[in-house]
Amino acid sequence: MKYSSLTDDVLVKLLNAGDTDAFQAVYIKYWNELFRVSKKRLHSDDAAAEVVQDIFVDLWERRENLKIENLDRYLFTAAKYKVIDQIRSSLNRKESSDPIVEDMISYFDEQADNNLAFEDLNSAVEKILEHMPSKTRDIFRMSRLENHSVREISSCLQIPERTVEYHITQSLRILRVHLKDFVTYFFLVSTMFG
Repeated sequence: MKYSSLTDDVLVKLLNAGDTDAFQAVYIKYWNELFRVSKKRLHSDDAAAEVVQDIFVDLWERRENLKIENLDRYLFTAAKYKVIDQIRSSLNRKESSDPIVEDMISYFDEQADNNLAFEDLNSAVEKILEHMPSKTRDIFRMSRLENHSVREISSCLQIPERTVEYHITQSLRILRVHLKDFVTYFFLVSTMFG
């Protein structure tokens, strides 16, 4: 079996069963990016490597009981908290409070929360798009996600520009209705904690 071609969901199931090759595939797939993100915040190769190593040790030790829906999100959230722990530990060793480091912790928390909120919104949009008529969905993707103009879409699909505009309007109306509660919640949370 070629593990590098497996989806994260399959790798997680194999990992739950104790498959060391699946663990190695996850390690190879994510190590560099986790290291890069950690080093960006810690400014130290050794500290970043320690954070990433801790993440993978925890992943292996807890493999049988893990309920992971999104491996990417799980690993990068783990990195966020490990980096924060590392910075706090460093502060405790210095026995002083450095405002720059505290600002860095605060910034990292905020960025990670924003990234998770964006991922949640993106996931909600994708679920709504799945239920739209295929032509409306395709035109929306071409317009909003691929940044094609109405004229380009019209030319590509061989349909009138007015039809393209109709489908874009329909898709936006559907999204507005279905995302109303999500946007309200996101706005409330961001104003309370932002």
